[in-house]
Amino acid sequence: PLALSQSVTMGIVSNLEMMMPDQFSSGDMTLDGEDVGSIVKWIGHDALIEPGNSGGPLIDIHGKIVGINEISFGLAGAIPSNLASSVAEQLIKFGEVRRSWIGVDVQPLLDSSKLDKGVLVSSVTDGSPAAKAKLKAGDVILSMDGSETTAVYKEQIPQFNQFVSSIPVGKTVKLQLLRDGKSMDLTLVTSARPKAIDRTHEVRGWGLCGTNITPVMQKEMQLASAEGVV
Repeated sequence: PLALSQSVTMGIVSNLEMMMPDQFSSGDMTLDGEDVGSIVKWIGHDALIEPGNSGGPLIDIHGKIVGINEISFGLAGAIPSNLASSVAEQLIKFGEVRRSWIGVDVQPLLDSSKLDKGVLVSSVTDGSPAAKAKLKAGDVILSMDGSETTAVYKEQIPQFNQFVSSIPVGKTVKLQLLRDGKSMDLTLVTSARPKAIDRTHEVRGWGLCGTNITPVMQKEMQLASAEGVV
């Protein structure tokens, strides 16, 4: 931190499920094209975090690592150690982090729905497992793979995303949902979560830099296909 070789700061944990404030969540806090708050709920604390502290451990009074410090905007935020350790285990075993993806964006239920459980689908990515299963924006997912899903508040969205990503890649799962007030079942097969953005490659002979089109880029740029290079 600040080019110092060693430092220790002390603080109080104030929140075990800290969310990103709205003013930071609209593109200001992204990593490799991903909203860093879409899956993570941080451990909020007030120990001083300076540039260079990211990646350093948050430890309790017994010396146990409970988190990995990452962000600071008044309060500091640490990635919970159970999430960090699961990532480390996958890196050791596979050389990469494998997460399932179904290709939907979700949001909390609308007050007008009068529902107390379920997750509202706000959009479906073309060509995704959800699109192939005929899932539509406006559907309410009541359960997935035998587990109830609920997002009445924004704070419940990361749990849903964590749950989806933890399902084995390639598994056939059953969804129970409401569409136009009617109950129905759908089946889809999860796929590996694609990169939000790919690496940029320099092609000196042509005088350009290019990157492969990802499903996220296709959606944002409103492209007809994910084939090709930007």
